Amino acid sequence: MTLATLALRSLRHYWRTHLAVALGVGVAVSALAGALIVGHSVRASLRALALARLGHTDAVVTAQGLFTATLADRLRGPGGTDAVPLLALDGTVVHDASGRRATRVQVFGVDDRFWPMVATGTRDQPTSHPTLGATSRDAFLSADLARELGVAPGDALMLRAQKPSAIPAGVLQGRRDTPGRALRVSAARVLTAAEGGEFSPHARQGTARAIFVPLSRLQEHIERPGLANLLLVGRTRSPVAPASGDTPAGLTARVSQQLSLADLGVRVRDADDHTLVLESESGYLGDDLAEAGLAAAHDIGLSPIPVVTYLATRISA
Repeated sequence: MTLATLALRSLRHYWRTHLAVALGVGVAVSALAGALIVGHSVRASLRALALARLGHTDAVVTAQGLFTATLADRLRGPGGTDAVPLLALDGTVVHDASGRRATRVQVFGVDDRFWPMVATGTRDQPTSHPTLGATSRDAFLSADLARELGVAPGDALMLRAQKPSAIPAGVLQGRRDTPGRALRVSAARVLTAAEGGEFSPHARQGTARAIFVPLSRLQEHIERPGLANLLLVGRTRSPVAPASGDTPAGLTARVSQQLSLADLGVRVRDADDHTLVLESESGYLGDDLAEAGLAAAHDIGLSPIPVVTYLATRISA
């Protein structure tokens, strides 16, 4: 008996067992293939959703604290790259007429440069809509937020945004319970997704609950004039071949070149004829900034002395 004959007789005799194994393998392969296809589809859908909410934004520049909004003007780079300053906070919105309340709302302080960056359409002819004046009391709402609150154009809203502290909440001097101030606005328009109403700098799968108010008014409201905490970078003008400055590495290099101590609320002052003081507006130097200051002092032949100060409000025996 040859090996081939033995194999054929074995297949005929155990055909039920072999058929069950073949069917099991087929089901397992089908399940794995289906899972891979569904996973790829979900990832593609989430990616498309995140990119659609960013509009023409190619990169986002952020920091742990606030920085000067004029940094955006210095980051305008090659290839038609624009930079848009943004003040993004978390807040609560209350509908005056019904008393309905929406929490964990994204509050964006924007100016006229924001809309061409986030509105979909061509770069030369983005979707057009009214803009918010610098001193306007109007606000634009996303469709999801307007639907949740039952808002119609012209309705009065009470916006309460958490005032950012110059001192990080994680340090001893930080305040964790600073209440947000109330800002009264009027719902001027409900924005569609094409108009930038679903803008979000974060990759979120859920609904986009956002409200847009004038940048200067929000800065005044939180007592941080001229400051922002986000920069949107992208090509809002005619698309051209990307230049080296449009790449992440090129943008990082340009930020490093244009960034100054004043942008970060840091200054160097003379304490006396022999002492320089590096200090922050927040009264607290982060680890990165402190290490950079120590290295710079050593480079110019100075002897740095790290100092921690704290104001005692009460001393008793």
